Amino acid sequence: MTNFPTTFADKPVHLQRNGFYDIQSNDALRQLSEIDLVVVAGITPADVPQMANIATQDGVREFCPKDIASRWGDVNMAEAQLKKGGGRAAFLLKEVLTDAVAGYGWTGHEPCDELPGYPVTFAVRLHEDYRGKHLAAPFSRVIVAGSMALYGARGIGLETWASNTGAVRSYLASGAELVTTRDDVRPTLKPEPGDIDGKRRDVRLFMKWPHTLKAE
Repeated sequence: MTNFPTTFADKPVHLQRNGFYDIQSNDALRQLSEIDLVVVAGITPADVPQMANIATQDGVREFCPKDIASRWGDVNMAEAQLKKGGGRAAFLLKEVLTDAVAGYGWTGHEPCDELPGYPVTFAVRLHEDYRGKHLAAPFSRVIVAGSMALYGARGIGLETWASNTGAVRSYLASGAELVTTRDDVRPTLKPEPGDIDGKRRDVRLFMKWPHTLKAE
């Protein structure tokens, strides 16, 4: 049974290798640790300003404007987000030496018709200074494994935009598979000819991690 947290963590948990994770996520934790990064399960109010800083960056605002507008923009938003849908499992990618937040992600119960049998949604964001370093795939893998091991999550999937090509590549590299697509529109920061009322035609992708239907 899934038991996601519904509030801030009193003592966030640093995820360790050679524990209760699968081989791939142990390898992902090793890869991150080699560049002095650690994954932490659970967030505190003190983490929210750094999460909000990432949410304000153009790469996140272009594809995920709700992060700053209604999810992680301040402590009150974060508190509400952690309660949403019966709880959210929030994870941080942090620098070991400085405790600075290099990225964040979460899972939570949010089923959609396009992903039958995969009722748990997933999201991940990286600070712009860490993009292009091939960190999103291992961080994603750890979030998925941590959600299963710590909170009993099963059937994890995600939605993303086809034009967000870097994110799509990282999800595929982490083991996700494409299920289906849907033509849609989204707001954009930089309207171009053909965009209407600040919105751009795009394709919404629905993906899943098949191995998450069973315990690892």
